[in-house]
Amino acid sequence: MPGTLPPWRDAEEFAEFLKSQRNDLEPAARTIAPAIGDVLEALRAADGCLIARMSGSGATCFGLFAEEVTAGKAAEIISIERPDWWVQAAPLLS
Repeated sequence: MPGTLPPWRDAEEFAEFLKSQRNDLEPAARTIAPAIGDVLEALRAADGCLIARMSGSGATCFGLFAEEVTAGKAAEIISIERPDWWVQAAPLLS
């Protein structure tokens, strides 16, 4: 069926799929809001981050982690380093 996404066994497999995708709005959004690049760098630098991306037109950036506890630790560290950012760890829903 067109538009149907394949099932993924785990976060690592999902991250590999995302690496083959792109967001055509990211370059323009980063030009308008350079902070997007800062957020993506912070996420990519976090231990256990499988992939960091901008969602949609740039309202949100996210990091994908295999384990909730690792995501929580990354969120805690980023929140301490950047108290002016809204940071939240959340589970991956299937």
